[in-house]
Amino acid sequence: MRKVFGLYQKECKTLWRQSRLWLIMAALAFLISWLFLHMLDRYLALQPELLKLSAPPNLTDALLLPLSHNLVKVLLLLVSVTAGTAVAEERQSGTVTMLLRAQRRHWYQSVVMCKFRSHLWLLLFPVLILLVVAVMLSLGGVINWWQVGVMLLGWLLFGSWLIAVALWLSSLTRQTGFAVLLCLVVLSGLWVVGGQAVFDEYGINWLNLMLPEHHLNGLFNGHLNISSVLYFIGGAALFLYWSQANIHRLRHQL
Repeated sequence: MRKVFGLYQKECKTLWRQSRLWLIMAALAFLISWLFLHMLDRYLALQPELLKLSAPPNLTDALLLPLSHNLVKVLLLLVSVTAGTAVAEERQSGTVTMLLRAQRRHWYQSVVMCKFRSHLWLLLFPVLILLVVAVMLSLGGVINWWQVGVMLLGWLLFGSWLIAVALWLSSLTRQTGFAVLLCLVVLSGLWVVGGQAVFDEYGINWLNLMLPEHHLNGLFNGHLNISSVLYFIGGAALFLYWSQANIHRLRHQL
């Protein structure tokens, strides 16, 4: 157990000692703050017209929901440059042999799970931003806290799924630059294919149900569907299993 905890500590230190991570997070935090202030200014300018509607949008739908969708794009980039290089960097630097020899009896003690658990701390970035904004907005209006709670749950589920996918893609290559590009293309492609424009043109079909955006939008809107929860949990478990299988396959190739 001490070795497992040591490996987990190593992964956490490796992640948070990256200067590029702090630079990216600082730049993204500035960008998100600017976008939110722009949305708030636009909402205040349109508020007299919105009050004339029979059912005007509340602060949660008017500000927190668009902010959450913008944070999705931020998380895609953040996960791609961190979890997307987690395994590929080990292979490129030649330290993958140490990982391949790290035999663990239980699945939760595996190298992939240690990397997965260390990268889960990245989810504090969007969650804290969303919480701070919700508290600030509650000082000047009414917030639907049930929707905010389900939204935060959706963030945790989607972020876990996203990290698992990035780890699987990272295990497929040994070049970190290509791993980042692969994650950006695949994750952005999944998001674009399941976008609102495609939904408006073709409606709900089997493809929408297989993509994460459909399930995440339901959680963002405050609908706690068991199918969406199982989608993200099952998907994360599947991609983590595939990642570990790829590492075991490398063991036999050496």
